[in-house]
Parts: sequence; structure tokens; C-alpha cells
Amino acid sequence: MYACVTDYAAIYNDAYRKRRGEHTSFDRTVLPPLILSYCRQIECSRLLDVSGGQGGLGRLLREQGIESVTTDVSALPGSEVISFDLSRFSEAAVDDILQAIDPTKGAYLTTCFDVLEHIDREHVSDAVSNLQRLTNRYLAVSISTRPSAHDNLLHATLLPIQTWIRVFEAVGFRLVELDAFSPAIARRAFPVNDELKLINRWVAADIFADVSAGEPRYIIFEKVAAKDRSSASSQINLLVDVSYRAEKRRQFSHGARGFNLSLHHHQEWSLLRPLLDVIPRAQARFLVRPEGVEQDTLRAVRSFLTRCGVQVIEYDDVRELPWSEMKGEVLISGAESSVGWGHLLGYETAAIARLHGCTTYLLQHGIWPRAFEHRVVTFASERVLTWGREDEHRLNERVHRFISTDVPWGAFPSEQAFPIGSAKFCDQQFGPFPGLDIQFGHDPSKFEQSVLVGVKDLRGRWGVRNIGAEFVENLGALISAHPTTLFVIRPHPSDSAETFSTLPRSNTVLFDNLAGIVADLPLSRVLPNIDLVLTSPSSLMVDAAVSSIPISVYDTGQPIEFDGISVVPFEAIGDHIRSGTSMMNLKAMSEQIRGRYAEAVDDTFYSKFSGLLEEPSRNPVDQYVAASASLAVQAVEQARTAKEASDEIAALKKQLVQVRERMTTLEHENVAMRNSTGWRISGPLRNIIKTVRGRSRS
Repeated sequence: MYACVTDYAAIYNDAYRKRRGEHTSFDRTVLPPLILSYCRQIECSRLLDVSGGQGGLGRLLREQGIESVTTDVSALPGSEVISFDLSRFSEAAVDDILQAIDPTKGAYLTTCFDVLEHIDREHVSDAVSNLQRLTNRYLAVSISTRPSAHDNLLHATLLPIQTWIRVFEAVGFRLVELDAFSPAIARRAFPVNDELKLINRWVAADIFADVSAGEPRYIIFEKVAAKDRSSASSQINLLVDVSYRAEKRRQFSHGARGFNLSLHHHQEWSLLRPLLDVIPRAQARFLVRPEGVEQDTLRAVRSFLTRCGVQVIEYDDVRELPWSEMKGEVLISGAESSVGWGHLLGYETAAIARLHGCTTYLLQHGIWPRAFEHRVVTFASERVLTWGREDEHRLNERVHRFISTDVPWGAFPSEQAFPIGSAKFCDQQFGPFPGLDIQFGHDPSKFEQSVLVGVKDLRGRWGVRNIGAEFVENLGALISAHPTTLFVIRPHPSDSAETFSTLPRSNTVLFDNLAGIVADLPLSRVLPNIDLVLTSPSSLMVDAAVSSIPISVYDTGQPIEFDGISVVPFEAIGDHIRSGTSMMNLKAMSEQIRGRYAEAVDDTFYSKFSGLLEEPSRNPVDQYVAASASLAVQAVEQARTAKEASDEIAALKKQLVQVRERMTTLEHENVAMRNSTGWRISGPLRNIIKTVRGRSRS
């Protein structure tokens, strides 16, 4: 099984099943009476509860005269529950259940509660096909469209309700009632604590615009006609967007080697995640350095990998890694270089990996728009997979001043560079794509076009702080002025959708990096549906250009260091949305960006990478590599010490600011008190008290 697919055995163990035997996912006093009432309404006295744990619902209804049969993926010994794996289509297993329920005895209601969001995307087609065959006439299901607790450890498929409805329609169901059993729907605010932090982040983004509807959603379907299973499966796989994975797997030959994916920076997930679709679970291992990854991102990634049964090693020091096991294996990084703390962590791991016989690869993560003062950019990985030749040209040919002499921006020899494109960009080439309405659940009839807005908080870089109340207000005005345009707001991976929670929501989707990780909805599958990208100068321009989307770049006050890019004031970009001529010019700029920065990108990355994996090493370990590894270890230790000192200084500065703010507040309160009528009236009394105290002291 591939490393992207849920490993049910890894999370649904005997302890979990035993707990389900003792508890139910629903309120026993609320849902069972509603089911009983519905059974009487449709004139049936029998129940088939699919994946119903250890039969809690069936037992409660049996007391009210409803015969019941329960299935679950693994029944406890001695129970009456029938073992049945809903996630795998099996005519024989379905026939066994039908024999147990015996349709000749009359109508029965089929139920499936607290299950479907736990089914992996790649198994959704099988699950609903099983439900179609198991249903007599009516089917009642519950669906949660939010992450689970424990950082979404348990919910494998998050889709809008309207998309789920289309999935069921594909196998021959008709929607009867949406939001049935409404008293059982919970509308709640989640406590702000660590366990529920990602849920609260999800609620703030609300990418499906359904948080206010509560959860789970109870839906009743009627079985109307059997559909051809092959064509239904194809349709469903397009809806849940897993069809394109087949082409990736066809291209990629993984062999028997082990793959170590190095995550030490939160921007790397988007580069590494596509490879999990083609690497078998048993051959994948994630090496994670928590100190370099944004904490909420790390929580979401941990849960995803745990749910998929992928081995994860978290480490602080490279000496903790099992190097003897890794000899002869592959190490893949997404952002390593000699520049900056986050990059340096990956540089150290790649350098040490080469010393221990690993073949190392680096995936290009962005564009080097400028020189780094007092530094020369180098890479530790043996092979750097680039989007084209632009990085080579920039780093090798441009110079900057370093200790009174001109040196290149970087040292990037041609034998280290392999311009074969990018996994995430390649994924943008594999259609067809589910529409934005399927991905986000909005009504497509309300919108004439879609615009993705890329925003990045510069946090004072270059002396510019571009994201503030004024920017959010201007963005809100732009959105309000175009009510028939759907705006997809895409913050930089370092930023959160919460910053933009005050924007008009009727035509806005807040799609931040964390929401994409939790829903396993990569930007590469959303972008091809976009009509126009508005962005600050960043590598998002290349993402858009790869899909030939017109690009409008708005001015943030930062230096414009990309070639061939013209920027406009943010206030002027509304004209681009309305003007067909502008769109033509913006598409021309998009094509220029692709030709300049991503000429190697196409739909054959996985094939080319597979071929590269078979080539023997061209850069054997030598004195240079050994020296680089040694220097990397020293540099990380020094950088860590400097970072700790910097963090401590920052904490002290924060405390100082808080003290100053408190002193200012007290001063204002003191002035206000002295100017108050009460203070003036009490003046004589204070004088008497002072006199008495003075006499008592004497």
C-alpha cells in the first residue's frame, strides 16, 4: 500500500474497538428515538447498522422492537457483530450480510454513522458501492466535514456535504433529506486547548463555509437505480480527486530501495507530500526536526503520517538517526542550503547522509531573487532537482560583495543540477480536475469567475510591514466590489487564515496552508481551476504560470527582484478583474514567467525522477563532502546557540514592552484618579490621615 493511504490497523486497534463497544459516538438519549420514529414513518421494523461498532445502536433499538443486524470491520470475540470491511468492495461479503438480514422478510433501514469521514479517499468508491448493495430502500448516514480531535488523527476524508451527495448519487442514490435528525446535530464552540487547536484553526478558516451548520450532518438517501460499478467508480474517483494518482504511479518505478524524506522546514510539506502517492508505505520513512517546523503544521503532518502508517523519526541531533540502516537508501529534502537556520538544518542532514552512503536529492522550493549578505549559497545534496536552469545562472553568474571582493551568489556546479521539474508542478498537469465547487462546496451558479489572492506578511522585512488593518480593509473592499467573483485567499505557509477572518465571507474562501494539509487538498489541485492569480512578488507566480493562469502582481513596497515582472498598486488590481485586455497582457506575463523560471516543468517528472534513481552516483563522497559535513555540524551548533540567545532576547524585549505598557496604563489611571471629583473631595481626609500617621510615627 502507498504511503498516502490510511493504514486502518495503525489507528483502529483492539483498544479502540473495545472502547467503541462500551461507548457510542452519538447521544444515546437523542439519536435512537429519532431513528425509531423514522423507522415507523417508513413502515419498517428492522435495521442494518453498517460499521456500527459493537452494536450499541442495534441494542438500544432492539429494546423498542426493532430487529437489528450490525457489522463492523473487526468484531470482538463472542459478539453478534458480523465482521465486514466497508472500505473494500466484496460481493461475497455483501451477500453474507444480506443473507443475515434476509431481505425476503421485508423492508429494513440501512444506517452508517460516524464512519464515512474515516474512510480513505482511495476507498470511498468501494465504501459507497457496498452501501448501495446493502441498502433495501432507504439509507441514513452521518458525515463530519471537520477534522477530528488529536490533530485530525482519525478523519481521512474531508469533503463538502454537496460533494458527498454527488458521490452517493454516482452509485444510484437520490437525496431524500439533508440535515435529518436535526436534534442530534451539535452546534458547539470548541475549547481552546492543545488537543483541539487544529479544529479551532479549521473553524476560523471554515473553507467549506459550513461550520455554522453543526456536525455531524445526517443525510437520508433513497436507492433508485443500480449504476454500472466501473463507471460509478471512475466518477467518484474524479470527485474525490484520486484518479490522477494512477498516472503518477504508472510513471514511477520505486524498486526495493528505502526513501527517507527530510522535513525540517514547514514549507517542505508541499514539496514532499506528492511523493507519498508513489512510494510504498513499507519503503517510506520521515525524518523530522521539530525545531524548524511551524508547530501547527507539525501537528497536522504528524497525524497524517501516523494515520498512513508511515514511520516517523523526530530528532534534534543528526547523531540520533539510524545511519547504519540508511546506508544505500535515498534521502530527499525540500529546502536545504547553507543560508538561514531552517535551510541549514537540512543541509546538515543531507551532508551527513552522504557520508553514510545515502543518495541525496534536493527538490527546488523557490527562486533565489537576491544575494545573501556575507554568504555564498551552496547545497549539500548530491543532486538538486530544479525547475529549470535559472537557479544555476543566478547563483553562478551574479556576484555580490564579500569581504571586500566580488564573489558569486552561490556555488552550484552543473553536475549537481538536474533540471527535471517538480513533483507538485507535475501534479498540476494531470487533469481532469474537480471544480472549485466540488473542492470547497460553494454554489457555482453564483460566480462568474474565480480569483486566488496570494498574501505574505513581510513582518518588517526591507523595512516594510505590508499586512495590517489597512491592507485587510482594502482587500475586503475589493471582494465586496466583485460579488460575482469567488476569491480564494491563500496566505503564505508562515501565515494563518485567521488574519483575514473579518473579510466578507459570501464570496470568499480562506484557504491557508494548514487547511490544505488537514484536508489533504494541495494547492496544485486547486490552482488549475483559478481564472486569475493576484499575488505579491513571490514564487506563487511560478505556481500560477505552470498552469498558464494570468497573473497580476501587486506592489507591497518590497524590492522587485524577479526578472520581467511589473507590479501595480493594490488599488488598481480591480481593473484587471474587469478588463479582458488586461487579462491578455497578464497571461502573456504568466507565459514569460514560466519560460524564464520553469522551462523544465512538464507532466513527466515522476518518469524522469524514476530514471534518475537508477543512475549510479556521479559525485562520490570525497574530502569536500567530508569537510562540508563537519562544517555543517559546527554551523548548526553555532546557529542553534545564536538562535537560543536571539529567542531569549526577543522574550525579554516582549516582557519589557509589556512592563512599559503596564506602567503607561498605571500612569493614565493615576492621572485620571487625581483629576476626578472624588479625589478632590477626599483631599482634606487624606491630609488628616497623613497628620495622624506622622504623629503615630513620632
